Amino acid sequence: MINKAYFFLFFLVPVFNISYGQSNLSESKVKELIVLGASLEGTYQIQMIDTRVLPAVELSIYSIIQEQRSSKNVVYHYLNSNTRIMILSFETIETPNFKSLDRIAYISSKNIEHE
Repeated sequence: MINKAYFFLFFLVPVFNISYGQSNLSESKVKELIVLGASLEGTYQIQMIDTRVLPAVELSIYSIIQEQRSSKNVVYHYLNSNTRIMILSFETIETPNFKSLDRIAYISSKNIEHE
């Protein structure tokens, strides 16, 4: 019986956390960000540095990606010390041989060049 209670809490706590994390957004803003996210898919990458944890990020990252995208340079926006967003430039995205990025990548800090 105790195992079932832990199992139930294990799945419920993240759901409550996600709901609470987005509670400051109106329903129309959430829909707007979801549409924006779909249009940005493949043009950014959430990079987890020196960790194998699954990222938990808010919908607001889509606004950050849109605002910080450069015309010529790749931009890195740090959410915290272990999570950053790599935002490809418009120039890169518009090339004929552009290939979409995986949404999440796990990288080592040893492989990071200083931006």
